[in-house]
Amino acid sequence: MLELQAFFPSFFIWVAFPKLEKITISHLRKAKRIWHNQLHTNSFSMLKELIVQECDNLLNIFPLFLLGVFRRLEKLIVIDCASLKEVFQLQVQGLDIEETYVVESRLREMNLVRLPKLEHVWTKYRKGNVSFASLRQVCIRQCWGLKTLFPFSIAKGLQELETLTIQSCGLEEIVAKNVEGSDEEEIWFAFNQLSYLEFWNLSYLTCFYPGIHRITWPAFKQLKIAECRRIKIFGHEESQIQHSLFLIEKVIPQLEEVSFSQRDIAMICDGQFEDSLFCNIKYLWISCYFDESYVFPISFLRRFYNLEILHLGSSNLKELTSFESGAYEDKDMVITSPKVKKLILDMVDNIRHLWLQDSPLDNICASLECLEVTMSGNLINLGLDLSSFENLITLDVWNCENMTELITSLKAQSSMRLVTMRIRECKMMREVVTSDRDDTSYELVFRALKHLELHCLQSLTSFCSGNYNLRFPSMEQVILSQCPRMKNFYQGVLSTPKLHKVQLTETDFEGRWAGDLNATVEQLYKEQVGYRGLKHLKFSEFSELIDIWSRNPQEMLDFTNLESLEVCDSNYLRYIFNLSMALDLGQLQKMKIKRCGNLEQVIKEEGSITTVEEAITDSSKTISIFPRLQSITVESCPNMTSFYMGSKGLECPSLVKIKVAYCSNMTTFVSTFSRYEDKEATISDEVDNVAVIFSDKVAFPNIEKITISHLRKAKRIWYNQLHTNSFSMLKELTVKKCDVLLNIFPPFLLAPFRRLEKLIVIDCASLEEVFQLQVQGLDIKETYVVESRLRKVYLVHLPKLKHIWTKYHKGNISFTSLQEVGIQECWSLKTLFPFSIAKDLQQLETLTIESCGLEEIVSKNVEGSDEEEIWFAFDQLSVLHLWNLPDLTCFYPRMHTTIWPALKQLKIFRCEKIKIFGHEESQIQHSLFLKKIIPQLEHISLTVDDIAIITDGQFVIDLFSHIKALEITENLNDSAVLPFHFIQRFSNLEKLKIVGCNFKELSPYEGDDGEERDVPMFLPRINKLTLHGVDKMTHLRKQGSHLHHICANLVTFKVYQCDSLISLSCASSSFQNLTTLDVWKCEAMVELITSSKAQCLEQLVTLEIRECGMMSEVIASDGDEATDHEIIFKELKRLKLYALQNLKSFCSRNYTLKFPSLDDVYVSDCPAMENFCNGALSTPKLQEVETGRGVTKCTWDLNATIEKLNK
Repeated sequence: MLELQAFFPSFFIWVAFPKLEKITISHLRKAKRIWHNQLHTNSFSMLKELIVQECDNLLNIFPLFLLGVFRRLEKLIVIDCASLKEVFQLQVQGLDIEETYVVESRLREMNLVRLPKLEHVWTKYRKGNVSFASLRQVCIRQCWGLKTLFPFSIAKGLQELETLTIQSCGLEEIVAKNVEGSDEEEIWFAFNQLSYLEFWNLSYLTCFYPGIHRITWPAFKQLKIAECRRIKIFGHEESQIQHSLFLIEKVIPQLEEVSFSQRDIAMICDGQFEDSLFCNIKYLWISCYFDESYVFPISFLRRFYNLEILHLGSSNLKELTSFESGAYEDKDMVITSPKVKKLILDMVDNIRHLWLQDSPLDNICASLECLEVTMSGNLINLGLDLSSFENLITLDVWNCENMTELITSLKAQSSMRLVTMRIRECKMMREVVTSDRDDTSYELVFRALKHLELHCLQSLTSFCSGNYNLRFPSMEQVILSQCPRMKNFYQGVLSTPKLHKVQLTETDFEGRWAGDLNATVEQLYKEQVGYRGLKHLKFSEFSELIDIWSRNPQEMLDFTNLESLEVCDSNYLRYIFNLSMALDLGQLQKMKIKRCGNLEQVIKEEGSITTVEEAITDSSKTISIFPRLQSITVESCPNMTSFYMGSKGLECPSLVKIKVAYCSNMTTFVSTFSRYEDKEATISDEVDNVAVIFSDKVAFPNIEKITISHLRKAKRIWYNQLHTNSFSMLKELTVKKCDVLLNIFPPFLLAPFRRLEKLIVIDCASLEEVFQLQVQGLDIKETYVVESRLRKVYLVHLPKLKHIWTKYHKGNISFTSLQEVGIQECWSLKTLFPFSIAKDLQQLETLTIESCGLEEIVSKNVEGSDEEEIWFAFDQLSVLHLWNLPDLTCFYPRMHTTIWPALKQLKIFRCEKIKIFGHEESQIQHSLFLKKIIPQLEHISLTVDDIAIITDGQFVIDLFSHIKALEITENLNDSAVLPFHFIQRFSNLEKLKIVGCNFKELSPYEGDDGEERDVPMFLPRINKLTLHGVDKMTHLRKQGSHLHHICANLVTFKVYQCDSLISLSCASSSFQNLTTLDVWKCEAMVELITSSKAQCLEQLVTLEIRECGMMSEVIASDGDEATDHEIIFKELKRLKLYALQNLKSFCSRNYTLKFPSLDDVYVSDCPAMENFCNGALSTPKLQEVETGRGVTKCTWDLNATIEKLNK
């Protein structure tokens, strides 16, 4: 066996290992290839096992023409190789394997895990002379770049495959299409030995094979599929097999283990399937019940009368106590229900208690022997009476983060046969058994309990509270680990006669013992053993750590397994790690440092130079720390001057994400000093007296995302020369509130950032340039070619910004990948694109410019002649928004032609100096668009001036027939009315938005009476209406107006900042189909609607009312209803009432209000609200009310809950 670690300098080039059977290579960060193209004769020919881990630059595992050498390979494991694109390279462009090259691989097991750039396991290969017929186990996890697993030629020979597991991958199909055969050819796949198939979280998977095919799997026993939403799992016998993965009649009878989603269960329940079809199934996994209103399918279970294990996972069910109506009363169902032996609840996030006594699950679980509860985040306790489970032997609870106790003492009395109890990673659990107020017993006996494991329970202080005699007569094993607050096991009388040690891990066979269990736990607490092995540590949860940490934590604490660290709100530490400590944290992946007032550095090199020299394995100027660290967050540390201070630069080889914010004194990320006779002399990390955040002392080869904000002293982000490959993988950069920053990218540094895809710059008061392409007296050489991959640019509130790109004429720097550009509040910016950049924006999809000083979009080409014909082709541009650009006079300041064939959405507002539309015959430079662009638009905004031009011009009426969304803006004339006659032109209009207009009402119609009678025949019917800032309107319309016709099919209605609007009652006849009603900041509105009109809201699903200061009730009285008046909101599910200062109730009259579907209520900042209503109230589905302070349990009476909130 040969093992190579990170310090090995070379690979297998001129080596001869004829008998080598196993190779493990890991952390070889710089190697791009494992094998030389030609190997020594017989070398590696006996290799049986190859393991490759964390080789970040590796591109493939087996290159072309080398498969024959490794034909005896049986096991392949590849994990965490960030750049790997191929495993078996069967083809290279321009080369192909010859027909005479035959390889029959003996590979039996293959595991590929976390390979983000993997594109092919086998490169596409059509010849059949390379086979992997011995494959038995294939496991692929977290390979999101992988679209297809098996080439057709490989898949045809997998008759020996036994296990196939694919989790969290980008697969679209399992087997690639056979490009050589005809579409009519019948294709068979025979998986004769496949017994286990697992597909999980394959969100892009659409088919097994993209053509007509047949599959046989006669040995199939276990099928687990979840969160594969694009593929139909089961189909009927008569349906085409390519439309579903399995035929239910054929595959189900042979299965012993199966998973069903909500969709599968609905299909089976609707179908005519014999119950005997499911008789062999012993393990049933039900998943993907994401609709909270659904109930557990209890009656469905009676089909599985031999069921032994029931697994409920990945569901949003709120409880397991509600079932289909009448299900429990069905006596036959109770008789035929299975008696499961094991119940697993996994990621059932919304349940707070498992189920109530006497529920149907009592019958199903009467013979339960094992209960497992995992990752159910809202579960507070089990809430079970264990007397119902007299056969329960094993209880296992893991990662239920809100569980505060396991069970009460009264219910624990009945745990007669419980043998094993495991509780792990429940961070809020304070005790396992909590005292019950109704419990009057003096003794608590766990008679059969032999094994107890308590692991990673950070809040646990003891096993049990109360004053009992606590006895464990059979206890033989206690495993106690990572419970740092556990001071004792139990304060009262405790008996464990068979226990003689406490183990710290499963393999700690020697254990610890101080005479009895209590004394042993107390000793472990004094020695701080509970901190050993912690994977996740938050300082804020362990205030006692601060004193230990400030002295020397390495004396008492072992953090070699630490994966995430969070240090918050500590004012005692000047630094967190010395170099020796940092080098011990080889497993650390995530670090957060927040609100540490006196912190100066996170890592500070102290002590002997020997520590540094031992950590460096070559002549590098950097020291590699935290080999697995992926994320760094540093926020609100005002005294921090740098993240790291040392005599060498800093390398973090796996770092992907950095966020530094509100560190006002930070000038650089890494500061260095020189050592002379072991004395420190600081070296300034400034260039020409300008502070640089990332200098050449920083090596982050895999960094993908950087966020820096509120760094008040930094003038530059980058040093002129960066460390080799550092930042070359950067994809996203966000810069906020860096007040003295002058530019983002200095000259000659574009090439290292060519992979940058997203750039966001906000609120940088001194920024003058983003991309500095030129410096006075210097120019970029012709040979300096950069093709940037930048796709998205957002620049907001940069008052001194003069150039995004400095004027640049050569064409050797391009931004052809740009898709989205958004510029806002940059008043010094006069031009957006240099001519050389604008010529190549064929991929641009969205351009938004708001509140800027722009005079032109594209600057003049100074190199060409005025007579030269100039074209701009925006082939993909679909959205163009120009908003509040008072100085904009033209798109380009010379004769030009602009084409935008994909333009769909055009919103232009307050651009007074530019003409938007011109006639076909007019010069294009005098207007932004010719009228011929209008037929392709779907969304347009128009001012009153635009409407006048269109109305007066020679525009045919059907020119606007494709427009689906119309926005009418800024009509400030008080006498103006909504131009219904103009709206006739928009025959397919779906959405109408009116913004900043002074219409006093929407009902009048301009024109004579004769015209008015004909208008409704031609008006469109919209489904969404938005009124925003229509300040002068007091009522929407009069009865019988044209607005009634337009809004007859209205589904969504939004009313924002209409300060004179009193009520919506006048428009209620248009609300018959309304599902969403949203009202915000209507200061004069005293009521939403009257009681007689509220009946029109029978289809309403969502109602939101926010910040309407005068509103006293939502539904007001008409004054003439009977006292027994009933109002039913049949479909209303969501109700939000926020910041309604005068609201006293939803309805003050003594009406009966019914909300049969309401299950989501939010009430916050309504200080005058006394109750919900004064009459009878019905909300059968409502369980809780969300407030600004959290969630309040609804006591089945919304009135009482509201009264309680405001007491």
